Amino acid sequence: MTSHLYSPRAVAAYLPGVEPAELRAWRKHGWFPNADARVGVYPGWSTPRLDRFVEESMAAARRCFAERGARLQKTSGTPEWWLADTVRYLGLADIAAAAGLTGPALWSHYYKGGLSDPDVTIGHANRVAGWSPERARALADAQGWHFNLARLEDTSGLGGAL
Repeated sequence: MTSHLYSPRAVAAYLPGVEPAELRAWRKHGWFPNADARVGVYPGWSTPRLDRFVEESMAAARRCFAERGARLQKTSGTPEWWLADTVRYLGLADIAAAAGLTGPALWSHYYKGGLSDPDVTIGHANRVAGWSPERARALADAQGWHFNLARLEDTSGLGGAL
């Protein structure tokens, strides 16, 4: 089952009264939780974590950020749940690179229904799809592709999947 996550722009729309610029500043200065997942450079947040932020931290973050100014980074009092590790998923470009395929060929294959449903999608209108390294490997094996994650330029966050 695909998990649908919010992109930064979608988070700003989801949070009451928050503008994208304000969210960017919060993220830059450590006043917002780490993303739940990322696909390539695209971070995504889940609804439960956003709801928890609204319930527990948004008013305090907004007040403290306004009092201290954007130039001061948050140094203490960060809730532990904010610091959860961001899970890395492989996007279509990553899978194409690891399988030695061209990006457009894999995009075409995906949009024609030739790939399994992704593990996560991030965003609203133009969703970014992502697969776990294990599912991407299984997908490549099923298609007969020679899959090697070491071909990726960025292997951070893939851990033991290499």
